[in-house]
Amino acid sequence: MEELPHPAAEALRIDCLDSYQIMDSPSEEAFDSLVQLTASVFKVPFAALSFLHTERLWIKASFGLEIEEMERNTSFCHQTIQGDEVCVFPDTHLSPLFSQHPAVAGENGIRFYAGAPLITKTGFRLGTLCIMDTQPRSLSPEEKEMLRTLANQVMPRLDLQLREQELEKKTLSAMAFSKKLDSYRAELDQIAYAVSHELKSPLRAINNLAEWVSEELEDSSSKETKKKLSLMRGRVHRLENLFNGLLELSNISKIKPKLEQVDTYQMVTKLIAYLQQSHSFSYKLAENLPTVEAERKPLETVFWHLLKNAAQHNPTPGLHIEIGTILHTSDQLVFYVKDNGKGIAASHHSRIFELFKTVPGPDKQVHTGIGLSLVSKIVQEREAKVWVESKEPGGSTFYFTWPAGKNTV
Repeated sequence: MEELPHPAAEALRIDCLDSYQIMDSPSEEAFDSLVQLTASVFKVPFAALSFLHTERLWIKASFGLEIEEMERNTSFCHQTIQGDEVCVFPDTHLSPLFSQHPAVAGENGIRFYAGAPLITKTGFRLGTLCIMDTQPRSLSPEEKEMLRTLANQVMPRLDLQLREQELEKKTLSAMAFSKKLDSYRAELDQIAYAVSHELKSPLRAINNLAEWVSEELEDSSSKETKKKLSLMRGRVHRLENLFNGLLELSNISKIKPKLEQVDTYQMVTKLIAYLQQSHSFSYKLAENLPTVEAERKPLETVFWHLLKNAAQHNPTPGLHIEIGTILHTSDQLVFYVKDNGKGIAASHHSRIFELFKTVPGPDKQVHTGIGLSLVSKIVQEREAKVWVESKEPGGSTFYFTWPAGKNTV
């Protein structure tokens, strides 16, 4: 008998065969029907669909045969997978390989064999579709092509099954990952609760204590002491604002989408009125700010933080803010918030959207670095984007896209 292929190549072939999980699998109607059709087309008493592992040949589907497996290297099919062409033994009694084989020499032994290899897209020969007869015969070129065509129906189906198996594994993996995420979210919710209730209370107590000390030492304390107490209260307020920002950031994904008619002109007008209670600036609203069907709260949050960012980072007199839209299509809006402030250096354009990142400056400790992170997360969850155009000095313009929904105006 012919020796097995090179061990390394054979190992790769076996790995490929194992990946299909076809060995010893239950019978399948599609393969049974294919083998019966093959026997009918060639008018032979025996036909089989077989796969060859390391030492054995296993029959997946057969017609006229009672065996399920045999030793591999003494089989006809072992010879078939040595090449890519249809392998034919017109008369096995004349073959030095099989003339003494029990299946050939016995009564009503196999006198004719023809097999077509089952070849993967990567070139591995995993098995055969074969026909056998008790009488010698030959195959015409057309019949060989027919056998090859029938054999070519096997691998596409196996490939489809493999993809289905891989998809099922990925689905199970995704479900397991989703379960883990739910667990992590629950833990984050507990942390958020602790931040909201357990940590903010001591902060308020520290702030109140600082106020009492300041009041008691109002007449006797030095300017330096008063400055330090004021600095401490400022740090407490900043820490409390950090907690509030983190809570707002953690709650973004919990907002259930709810579309409603939103008049963005009216929305921005109210936000500016509230912001002007604590910041001084002039403003201009574009008349083309639309009324759209959108998620009110997330859109309002984006506008609010962009407006507050412009006001807080540019506290100098003469600040002017403009709000408008540069694109108004059936599926997308592009809004902008523009100021004439001190501007942002190009090296900071990307990092300002990162959590806790702020533009370096004398007022760095005042800001939390969360507002623009909130904006970025909100727009990204809606498959939108936000960016800034600015130079130092020269003001800044923040742009963001938003799903248009149904534009009414």
